[in-house]
Amino acid sequence: MELELARFDPEPCGFPRPRLSPLPDKPDLTARNWRSVILSYRARRHYRHFTRGRYALGEAYRLSDVNRDGALLAPAYHCVTMLDPAMALGADIVLYPLQPDLSPVLNKLDELLAAYGKPVKAFLATHYFGLAKNFSNLKKWCDGHRIVLIEDCSHALFTEAFQAPGTGIFGRFVSASPYKFFACEDGGLLFSPDAQLLDTVNTRSAGVVPELRGIKRIIEKSRLNGPTACGHRLDRRAACKIECATAGCRIRADHAVFPAVIALLG
Repeated sequence: MELELARFDPEPCGFPRPRLSPLPDKPDLTARNWRSVILSYRARRHYRHFTRGRYALGEAYRLSDVNRDGALLAPAYHCVTMLDPAMALGADIVLYPLQPDLSPVLNKLDELLAAYGKPVKAFLATHYFGLAKNFSNLKKWCDGHRIVLIEDCSHALFTEAFQAPGTGIFGRFVSASPYKFFACEDGGLLFSPDAQLLDTVNTRSAGVVPELRGIKRIIEKSRLNGPTACGHRLDRRAACKIECATAGCRIRADHAVFPAVIALLG
């Protein structure tokens, strides 16, 4: 299915700078509270980790039977990475309209289903710009039509330890992009409240060398963006430690070792 895309340029609109942080307000991560944070994780079997949120979203589509025989209902306002995974599965994409507050226009959904006429397997609902939407009525509509609701939390904080209030509580699957909120090279997350739905999803760690390459790229980016505490310490003092617990490997980045590691990783 070929889609006509209209690119949105926000620059002429003069939108004001955001005043609300998408991150938690001064999260207390002291040693006293860190144990309670770890213990508050939902069971690990409810989560799968990916390089990017788009890959987690693609897996959610696959698990929802989005394919040549099952279409996806997606918001008309989107980026291509939200649709690419469904198109890669050969699925048709039906775009639904949004209200000015970027919530779905519910009274138009039945018309879309009737006009399309083929099975729709999944509905993608997005929390835009870190602002949580109440998808409770949408969930009822999806359940009534036997359509899988997928929550897109790529703009909202959603990790195993923290999640923005009101997010990740409606969808059968939830995709997130933690790397957009933290100083890390990558990171995507797939969550389901029903852990059995993820039993067929098998992922594996990238290994020591790719992780070190990621650290190298972060350091290089910090240099391009000007002097930072981390950049200066690594460049001038090399006082940082790179520790890899994988396979019991530990590497100390001192004056002699760190330049050699950088050269080795290329």
